[in-house]
Amino acid sequence: MQFLAEVAVARRGEVVAQVSAAADLSGAQRSRLTEVLSRIYGHPVSVQLQIDTELLGGLLIAVADEVIDGTLASRLAAAEAQLPD
Repeated sequence: MQFLAEVAVARRGEVVAQVSAAADLSGAQRSRLTEVLSRIYGHPVSVQLQIDTELLGGLLIAVADEVIDGTLASRLAAAEAQLPD
């Protein structure tokens, strides 16, 4: 079903952004995210939001084969990897 939605959006000239967040975004946050992503990709963007409390904070954004990981969980994992054994 997700694939069909992405095909329909692509036919309208839009880009689909799969966004994961630790909590729901407000209307203003969602609008700002859509605006910024549209500017980055040069096309209208349709944001598909999924809530994942394990992210702790921040956003994980996937557009086509590009992933932008700005989550707190990934930052903590990177910091932990830097700690001496």
